[in-house]
Amino acid sequence: APDFKSTALPFANDSIHRLVKVSPVKEMHVVEILWQLPSMFAAYRCKPMHYVGWLLGHEGRGSVLAHLRRRGWALEIIAGNGGEGYEYNSSYSFFSCSIVLTVDRSPNARFLCS
Repeated sequence: APDFKSTALPFANDSIHRLVKVSPVKEMHVVEILWQLPSMFAAYRCKPMHYVGWLLGHEGRGSVLAHLRRRGWALEIIAGNGGEGYEYNSSYSFFSCSIVLTVDRSPNARFLCS
């Protein structure tokens, strides 16, 4: 089987740091952040991206979402690798985080990304 461990990440760092604004079809304000990471294939037993996704997606007291809700900025956070199997290849992995913003606080999207 081919080995792609020496393959670079799929996107050059200077080409992915972008803020893209689109005209919505539906009245929703969402910040979507996508990180490209090295392969998680060797760590498939401990599933580090599932753990980080669980931490970011936690909704209890002291969570990221509780902090953003207190400020009136966000309604929901969805984080993780999606479970499509991309994290278990020998080249790269993706981790995403979607934050559903309150309508009146959507201008704070830049702050959330910094």
